[in-house]
Amino acid sequence: MVLFRILVASALMAMAARATVAASGPLPEPVNGSNPQMGSTLGRVGGRIAGAQFTLDGITYHLDANAGNNTLHSGAQGWDKQTFAVEEVGPAGSSPSWVRLAYHSNDGEGGFPGSVNVSVTYALHEDNVLSMEVTAESDAPTPVSSYGHPYFNLGGHASGSVLGHILTINA
Repeated sequence: MVLFRILVASALMAMAARATVAASGPLPEPVNGSNPQMGSTLGRVGGRIAGAQFTLDGITYHLDANAGNNTLHSGAQGWDKQTFAVEEVGPAGSSPSWVRLAYHSNDGEGGFPGSVNVSVTYALHEDNVLSMEVTAESDAPTPVSSYGHPYFNLGGHASGSVLGHILTINA
């Protein structure tokens, strides 16, 4: 089982009190391939796999090449192009407010071995921390490295494009 958590610091949320996560409507545009993963959950492997192949336990797996000769965000069948089902919603008035989404990735999807059941829980906490928790279970050895791909509009939802934004985080 793979478990990891991504937290957006409350300082960032406080600095951008009117910030909204940019999305393209009821189902984000990445579903039809016209927008680069905006607001998506990336996986099975988020990032670039050189040469669109990897070797695991002595077996070389060939993946969908969708970025030249490489695989970006798991190729043409990546999780950003799938529809996750609403699995559970936190009770009204719960703290934090949360929703859990789920998806089943079949063995061989995008060239990856093993099937994977993944759930993603988004929660908004009282201290303005937005968390994303991803849990993935596979029936065979397989790489899983999923993460969120949000675009934050620091000017608010109706303020226009995010392309001119500059944000510095002193870390």
